[in-house]
Amino acid sequence: MLRYNDLAATGALTPLALKYERPSEKLLKEFETVAQRSDALKTALSSGNVADDAFPKEPCEEILAALHDLPAGTAEGGRAQLEYAANRLSDVRGQYISFDDGKPGGETPPGLQREGPIDVAFERLIGSIQTALSAANREAGIRPKEAPPTRHDPHDPQAPAVRDAVAKGLETVTVIGVVKRDVSETQNPQSERTDILLRRLNDAQGLSREATADLGFPTTVRRWRDRVRNALAKTPQLIRAAANGIETGADVAGRFYGQWKQIGESIETLVRNNIPVFVANLRWAADRLEHGKGDERPPPPPP
Repeated sequence: MLRYNDLAATGALTPLALKYERPSEKLLKEFETVAQRSDALKTALSSGNVADDAFPKEPCEEILAALHDLPAGTAEGGRAQLEYAANRLSDVRGQYISFDDGKPGGETPPGLQREGPIDVAFERLIGSIQTALSAANREAGIRPKEAPPTRHDPHDPQAPAVRDAVAKGLETVTVIGVVKRDVSETQNPQSERTDILLRRLNDAQGLSREATADLGFPTTVRRWRDRVRNALAKTPQLIRAAANGIETGADVAGRFYGQWKQIGESIETLVRNNIPVFVANLRWAADRLEHGKGDERPPPPPP
């Protein structure tokens, strides 16, 4: 008898995605390991005294911030973030961390040699990301066949379209953080529905961080960028569905009824404005970089 994965591989079945809910205990452990090792790399970068002009430190830190919060998100949302992080961080390590030839006056900046503290932290994090991604793909019944990128498209961080997208991305990350804080302060800790809402908000924040980070690198790979943007574009509907299921008294303490109405309005603004506009900015920035000057920004997708 063919197993599910065997049928999926033959095309007889389409693999089912993981749920946008709490990860399984096994997958959660993998996410926690990724979070711990992302913190270790952040510490190594901070203490390594790496010059900003020698290494894309700021976008890397955005990715590490997303990975730090990975255990607080959903199974499928985490898988999407891991997919981008695995590709991008491996690429960064290959481009910026060199084999030290031991010659004085070499071109490799201090702290960016292979087998140094930063490289070891990179290697450990990438290994844990690959392990967690493999575990997530197994649970989803996915057998990815990722071909190496054939080209890196140049970025122009100073282009108006890119600057606008970065600004909107940072704003979106901040707004989601405020909504997460407000939901956490009013939730019933035993509520499964508020847990799902918080996890989906966390997915949107992590994907927004990765999409913003991507714009800060000198080059990008189109399919990496598009996957993150497409995953982010799904989050408004998921967040709204989770928020609509919240009941005061059961999921939110009754004394927070008035405050929850305001939170609901903030969530609606987030899913109708902040995230869709950021996604539209990402599309516009991509179009401008690939095709040169365009006319107007694309309208945001319908909520």
